[in-house]
Amino acid sequence: MLRVHAYDDPSVSAECQHCGAPWQPDLTGACRYCQTVAPPPGARPAWTGEQLDATALYGLLQALRAGGRLAADLARCLPDQVTVEGSRLEVGLEDWQYNLDRTGAEAVHSVRGVVLKRESLEQDEWVAVVAAHLAEYAGKNARVRDGLLALES
Repeated sequence: MLRVHAYDDPSVSAECQHCGAPWQPDLTGACRYCQTVAPPPGARPAWTGEQLDATALYGLLQALRAGGRLAADLARCLPDQVTVEGSRLEVGLEDWQYNLDRTGAEAVHSVRGVVLKRESLEQDEWVAVVAAHLAEYAGKNARVRDGLLALES
């Protein structure tokens, strides 16, 4: 089980208003310890509706990447959106294809087989873009939302 705790980050000084634990929201914006959705004053607000917190998702994906488990865990939790071929990770969301391998990363926007945009990205930037798109898409697709929540457990 992967957990990213606020007490590991010396810059975090806010506490949960309900349980008093260091404020570290999960992907839904709730306290990791008591599951109350009550961000302390000054904390960044949680996403509304069914969207997930893109910043928390980015941190989770970076931790998985650092542990060498990003491709395997994403493929396990999001089998309809993620494919892994050797060292290449491909994430398909709506009309975007995000590709990551040892040599680089890219985002490709195509409609009906016509590539409208192809952009090379740094690997950290790739993780941020994928996290933001996944967090947004989770509000539209319950299976994706459930798969992302399964990454945390």
